[in-house]
Amino acid sequence: KQLPQDARSRLDRHLNERGFRMKDVPGDNNCQFHALADQLEQVGGGGGTAASLRRKMVQWLAENGDRPMDDGEVGGVTRLRDSVGVEDWGRYIAEMSQHGVTWGDEATLLAASVLFRMEIVVVSSISADYCHIVEPPAIWQVPLRMRIYLGHFAEYHYVSTRPVA
Repeated sequence: KQLPQDARSRLDRHLNERGFRMKDVPGDNNCQFHALADQLEQVGGGGGTAASLRRKMVQWLAENGDRPMDDGEVGGVTRLRDSVGVEDWGRYIAEMSQHGVTWGDEATLLAASVLFRMEIVVVSSISADYCHIVEPPAIWQVPLRMRIYLGHFAEYHYVSTRPVA
């Protein structure tokens, strides 16, 4: 039987293949932060609210923009701010601070990974094999204590997860 290919059923299927089900969160432009807060609550990390998480993560990004992402042996050092791909780091930080306005991105996930010492597995609605892992670069030597799973409707919405009972 052909499975429906809409994004929700595809993401449902991809999560289910990994032993998870979707736990939706508000779609108020803070979904990544809501999903992270929910996951941290599940693993006992006590991350706080979506708003407080956003503040912590954006503050960490603001303070670590010049942190090298590699050892510079191949073609010079890449700084965190360069890896984000924005021209104006200050404006990026200001925009990312806007709760309810600006969506979280790969850099905010990286900040959460460092702050809470966790590997973040992002399972996407894009394709069956699309599973993206966010973790700090090896050069940062961040000891990871846990792994969380988020679902992602590509370019649209993050959700939290629960293990399939």
